[in-house]
Amino acid sequence: TEGCHTKIKLIKRVSYGFRNIDTYIAKMTLAFCH
Repeated sequence: TEGCHTKIKLIKRVSYGFRNIDTYIAKMTLAFCH
């Protein structure tokens, strides 16, 4: 959904530089989109 994509973009911006960024985004994607 549009809301989901907006949250993902926000997460990417906030968490930029995290060492495990891909895992972090994947977990947040699952949390927000399902």
